[in-house]
Amino acid sequence: MNKVNKYLRKTTAKWILSRSILIVFLSDPVLFAQFKVNELVGVSVGVKAGVPLTDSFRSVTEPLPELGITEREFSRTKHYMVGPTVELNLPMHFSIEADALYRREDITRQFSGILQGGSREFGVWEIPILAKYRLSSSLLGPFLELGPSFRAVQGGAPEFRVPDTPTGLSTAGVTVGGGLSVKVRHLNFGPELRYTHWGSDDKTSNSIPSHHNQIEFLVGLSF
Repeated sequence: MNKVNKYLRKTTAKWILSRSILIVFLSDPVLFAQFKVNELVGVSVGVKAGVPLTDSFRSVTEPLPELGITEREFSRTKHYMVGPTVELNLPMHFSIEADALYRREDITRQFSGILQGGSREFGVWEIPILAKYRLSSSLLGPFLELGPSFRAVQGGAPEFRVPDTPTGLSTAGVTVGGGLSVKVRHLNFGPELRYTHWGSDDKTSNSIPSHHNQIEFLVGLSF
């Protein structure tokens, strides 16, 4: 009988202790969430920079019969892009990454004859939210990524003989890419290529049409 009582007391004590720990975690959501995050996931932050490998806009030439001249609009250069990145690392080699990449764009308007044109500079924010899968957990690991991308245009007011800010750009697209992640102590860095297919532009806008298919080369650094 003494052995039975001792066993029951020991079992009851373990049951009370386990339930007490569970109640503490459930009664404090912050502590519980922190415990789960530390056990299952990790967050890394950093910066990404790169250049587009394709033109953002098409070249357009239109006649102006009332003036007896032609008008041409085009983008002159491929500007670099840079911005912060945050990645939520999940189990089984998966993660979710979100970037906020900013770049300058420009559109030039030229006229035939003596009429002088001008250029418009404006900013574009691209925000891809990508699901990533690492093919290897080693120090040198390739990865694949896929997800939606969003963008917004920042520009000035219309001016005479200067192209309008292309507010009719598509604001959503789909991005797919791949790259290589290199781990050195607490740092991760590596190159990647991304392909984005943007939706259709606003047909009611008089803005220069964009290329729907764009390719970008990026290099990331995070910790």
